Amino acid sequence: MEKIKLTHLGRAIETRFFGATNYRQARIKAIDGDRSATVPYEYGVGQEEAHWQAVKELLKKYGYEWGDEWVVTSIEQGKGYIFAPMMMRRRMDDSYD
Repeated sequence: MEKIKLTHLGRAIETRFFGATNYRQARIKAIDGDRSATVPYEYGVGQEEAHWQAVKELLKKYGYEWGDEWVVTSIEQGKGYIFAPMMMRRRMDDSYD
């Protein structure tokens, strides 16, 4: 049997699209455990790019740094994505596990 090399990517960030309601505009929420960030949905950019903007907002909000390499896959017929960094660092004073 062929062996497969698996690489641990660290945390994965899930994004979800929420359509407009009578009270709120369309938005995307990025979720990392019990942490999240929500941004308005930008119709002028591609769907994946709009979700990436939510991920960047989450990283900025909690002081994460991100590299240039990410793995991304869509979930539930385009309603969201999973973003996994190839490497992710935390602030030294961040006690979140």
